[in-house]
Amino acid sequence: MTIFAVGGVDSRTEDWVFVGIVLAIAYLLVYPLYVVFKRSQHARRIKSQLVTSEYKLPIKMTPTELSYVFSSNISKQHLYATLLDLANKSVLVIKQKEGRYFVEPGPRIEGDLSSSESLLADLVLDAGRPLPVSQVISGYTVHRSTKGNITGSRHYVFWWILRNQLRKRKVIENHMTGRYTKMLFMFGVVSSLVISMISAGSWRFMQMLDTGEVDFDDLCGHWANAFWIWLILLIPVLIVSFFDLRFRGRMLGRTWLLTKANKRYINQFVAFKEYVRLATRKRLRFESKELEKESKVRVRPYALALRFTKDKSATGK
Repeated sequence: MTIFAVGGVDSRTEDWVFVGIVLAIAYLLVYPLYVVFKRSQHARRIKSQLVTSEYKLPIKMTPTELSYVFSSNISKQHLYATLLDLANKSVLVIKQKEGRYFVEPGPRIEGDLSSSESLLADLVLDAGRPLPVSQVISGYTVHRSTKGNITGSRHYVFWWILRNQLRKRKVIENHMTGRYTKMLFMFGVVSSLVISMISAGSWRFMQMLDTGEVDFDDLCGHWANAFWIWLILLIPVLIVSFFDLRFRGRMLGRTWLLTKANKRYINQFVAFKEYVRLATRKRLRFESKELEKESKVRVRPYALALRFTKDKSATGK
């Protein structure tokens, strides 16, 4: 007699179907809803309050640096968000001429620009003349670093510099693969095994209580059935777990990237992100029209970097 035969073929099929359904509900429905609920808590708290002053981040972060906490994808829109943020600081000026957008040096000389900001600002400052936005955020670049030359499209080099500067500032860890792999293992492997064993065991135990007889050998057979269906479904569960964690990162921040000193700020990062989203969609109550106008200008680069809005200027058209 094999271990599958302990509870009978019909019983084994029922165990397999039950555990499969429980895992599907847990990873495809319950966890994503939990993530959405956690994010909505921040949104409800911000919407319920009268905005009397601008929200600020707990540490100095550019729009693209904050965006990197939630997603590592960098596009031309992120580069334009950086230009817009530099324009807000008066380092650059963005003007529209003959239906096209141009960027030129501004009145302020900023001495503490980050490396990623300098990559774009230096192009404009060195040119000494207005440049089309498309020319600044497109093309190929060679960046010289202590690790050698970094060559590629401008947004790729920008992404490399951005990640490196966050590491130097000790905002994110230098080595993240091991931490992420461990988290994926705990979430996708260990948690799914626990869910499978507890759900199958609890269900069958309750059935045994109804009959007035608890058969431990039979219960072990059901646990064996749960183990084998868990093993069969492990690869699909890991794939779903990967997307669950990616979804969580986009909604609640990729906490596994942050150093210990900055993990404590993750809720404030999420709250500021929600503030940007709600302000962009005009769902906040401001104390005055002037404050609302100032906030709109300030959050626009963050809204672009966080993909809450799009701007034709980002294409240079």
